[in-house]
Amino acid sequence: MNVGFVEIVRRKDRVFDCFIFHDVDSLPEDDRNIYGCYRLPRHVAAFYDKLGYRLKYYKMFGGATAFTRRQFELSNGYSNEFWGWGGEDDDMEKRIAAANFSFMRFPKCVARYTMIKHERDRGNPSNNRAALGWYYRPEVYQRDGLNTLRYTLVGYEERLLYTKIIASFSSPSTAAPKASTPTATESAASPTPSSDRSSSS
Repeated sequence: MNVGFVEIVRRKDRVFDCFIFHDVDSLPEDDRNIYGCYRLPRHVAAFYDKLGYRLKYYKMFGGATAFTRRQFELSNGYSNEFWGWGGEDDDMEKRIAAANFSFMRFPKCVARYTMIKHERDRGNPSNNRAALGWYYRPEVYQRDGLNTLRYTLVGYEERLLYTKIIASFSSPSTAAPKASTPTATESAASPTPSSDRSSSS
């Protein structure tokens, strides 16, 4: 996800001011659910049919999310520690809190989604570091993210409805060791944001 953001920002022919990160198995049910950015980061895909249109937990921040460029950069993007399925969404919720943001959702009657039934992707195993996403680790967020992203661009192909980007990274086996027990400074609870550093777009 960080790669997609960086490659789009690098474009000189157009300027993007809103970035939406979206699971491919999530379909919006209501056309009032506008895909846009606001004063705060936004949890776009909040209420799923699979979960009875209820939040699995209050600080859930996955499925589809929206950021202005400034919001995403102040949060330092997504972690580069997570390989495989799980953890990165919870980690991002902690990152935006560390950047002194809260986040917003549209009402339950609007932010409704259908999750497409599918088999688990065998090429995307469960992330053995997923549990780290539950811990508030402010000392980590500024040394892991957009500012430490390293990759090689392998392919960039503009198509009619999307752009296909292929990137190469170091091996997940060396980049993602198993999660260790958090230190005493790593709390499981996020702080209440004290100010809003975002701007409207």
